[in-house]
Amino acid sequence: MAQKKSPKKTTKNQHFVPKVYLKRWAIDGTENQVFRYEKCNLSDGKQRNVTSILYGKNIYTVTFQDYYALDFMPKIKRDFAKQLDEILDRYDAVAYYNDKKLRSGYKALEFIGNVDEWDFRLKSNRKLPASKRGIVENIKQIRSYVIEDALDNIVEKNWNSVLDVFLQSLTERKKLLQRNLGIPMESQLVQDLILTMLIFMCRTPTFDCLGVFPKVKNIAQAIAKDANMDDDFVDRCMRNEQISQLYKAIFSGNVGFLASFMPRIIERCRIIVFHCDEQDGSFITSDNPSFSYVSPMTFLNYNGIYLPLTPQYLLCLGQRSQDSIYNVDYREIQNNTVRKINAVIRSSASQYIVSNRKLPGIIL
Repeated sequence: MAQKKSPKKTTKNQHFVPKVYLKRWAIDGTENQVFRYEKCNLSDGKQRNVTSILYGKNIYTVTFQDYYALDFMPKIKRDFAKQLDEILDRYDAVAYYNDKKLRSGYKALEFIGNVDEWDFRLKSNRKLPASKRGIVENIKQIRSYVIEDALDNIVEKNWNSVLDVFLQSLTERKKLLQRNLGIPMESQLVQDLILTMLIFMCRTPTFDCLGVFPKVKNIAQAIAKDANMDDDFVDRCMRNEQISQLYKAIFSGNVGFLASFMPRIIERCRIIVFHCDEQDGSFITSDNPSFSYVSPMTFLNYNGIYLPLTPQYLLCLGQRSQDSIYNVDYREIQNNTVRKINAVIRSSASQYIVSNRKLPGIIL
């Protein structure tokens, strides 16, 4: 009797810029509509729903093709092992490789790259073969949504509350602003905001780990050339770096980009929040909303990591010489400075910018 395939989870659009973040740029009178512009063509702004922009397919879905990265992602490896065991149970099967029984799904993952060479026998009668074609086909359809689900829990469910509390505290405490001291803020709130900012950075397809990924790619290309390997090897290496760093940012407290970078930010950086009144324009955002800006000569006299928070607020992490990151430097700015900052945001975008205004000429 033919075994049924397991039902597949429908892959929803995976937004590398969270919808909950983009909704802050909603056009007046709408809840989910924004203006999306091509970075290089500002004459053609299209009104779009946030659900239909800045997403990709399977960006965070870990598939069979990603098996080489499983050892770097224990939760996903366990998820794969569970699904593999479920497949074998449905087929009443035991897996063998080189005539050796693979005792569990977790142990079997060590040889998953050679799954086409596995053999299968019925668990109820080891003398009889099980359906190899059906089992292998199902194994190659394994999908793990651990990263996607975690991002939803961290960002989609928490961003509004973290940002609202931060902006409300900022507004209420502006009267405490003192020259060269800033506005005191709760440490946990500041850390939550910075954590989300860094995850925004890690989750974009263009994330380069502040210049580390291009170096890794050069090494992979050199290895591939020496070993006469095709470009698929390089692509696998870079995919491994992308998803494993994002996994570490979400689940690992002591390894990876976020774990090493966060303490340095707390120790060395200051937070600057720029605010502009609506009559002075609004900040844009982009498909690369959290980015590092480095320039030898900048109009603000510093380099830093930028994240537009709303059309009227923008956060920047810059190097500090004194005080604490928990004292926020707050600055009211005018239209000319808004335009300059928006020019930086636009130049750092990959392809698209987003605005709450139809005519970007007044803000760019």
